[in-house]
Amino acid sequence: MAPKFVLLWTDAVLLLLVLSLCWYVWHIRRTPNLRANWLKVLADAPALCSAVVMGAFLLITLLDSVHFRRALPPSATAAAGSGVAYDTRTESLLDAALSGLVKSREASYSMPLAYEGFTKESRDENGQSVRIHPRLLFGGAALKNPTSDWLPDLLLRSALGLAAGAVVTALALLLTALLHGRTQAIPAAQALRRILRNDTALPLRAALLTFGVLAALVGMAAVIGGQYHVLGTDRTGNDVLYQALKSIRTAFVIGTLATLATLPF
Repeated sequence: MAPKFVLLWTDAVLLLLVLSLCWYVWHIRRTPNLRANWLKVLADAPALCSAVVMGAFLLITLLDSVHFRRALPPSATAAAGSGVAYDTRTESLLDAALSGLVKSREASYSMPLAYEGFTKESRDENGQSVRIHPRLLFGGAALKNPTSDWLPDLLLRSALGLAAGAVVTALALLLTALLHGRTQAIPAAQALRRILRNDTALPLRAALLTFGVLAALVGMAAVIGGQYHVLGTDRTGNDVLYQALKSIRTAFVIGTLATLATLPF
């Protein structure tokens, strides 16, 4: 069954802000003075690199701003009566993408990339009560011999994540070279050489390096996060990386509304 989409007031505010941003970009393209001023800003490497990072945060914010409620199974629907019944819990596209992190809840604290809990527990071994760090339910659960398998498994997953990030970065570099070559009416190979030599009006090489770092971090977090808690868990056993990603939307909403509220003054 199709989910039921839910529009929260914060979603409406963010949608309005995105539409306003799109209109402003369109307005800049039609206004020579504004376009020249913004080209000067983006010609600064730190500014363009910051724009890449902000773009990644904005993408996460948009994914976390599309909310829906899942349709309940047919058995639950029949028990509730005629029609389709929906879950009372509202989720976002980000929640759906990170469902593995949501479900991998532990008992309590754990350190980043750990396979054992942080707090010792009493266990009965050979008729004696001993205090040990218990194995996590999800973190490193596939390790048969954690003492010897943990580091090789972590290094392998890190290498796979870096390789995935490198592939994505290479594709982004080729796409940027094609677009730059089309705008400058030059072959893509020549545009690629210009980007690598940093011989472009905009610091595209710095922006692509920033994108590459983000792609590497995302790739490593995605591959490692399937087996471990990258940033550990909190007191209630929830994944800290998931909570950090969820906080990005809150920061966008609070920061944007506070800025808009103070601009008139």
